[in-house]
Amino acid sequence: MIIESTKSIDSKYTGNIVLKSNSYLKVSGMVAGNITVENNSTLEVSGMVTENICIEPEGRADISGMVNKITNQGYLTVSGVIGHLENHSENICIKPNAIVNGQKY
Repeated sequence: MIIESTKSIDSKYTGNIVLKSNSYLKVSGMVAGNITVENNSTLEVSGMVTENICIEPEGRADISGMVNKITNQGYLTVSGVIGHLENHSENICIKPNAIVNGQKY
């Protein structure tokens, strides 16, 4: 699925998602697939992503839910659970009680 505006997923979606520039996606349900967050787009996850999230430079993500893996090159805020984080950016905020790579903050 390609998202070019604003969208919300509050049930289960199976498949990969690409957030194009200047788009917004809120996931309060479950995504069984990968999500790519392109430049100037924003992803908010309070639900679950069972595969991977790739945040490109200038992309933004706020994770309060659960994600299998994140590769971050953009802006990331975490208050939820990330199984594996590969961080390539200085623009990251891990909040107290978040769990990243098995470590509680």
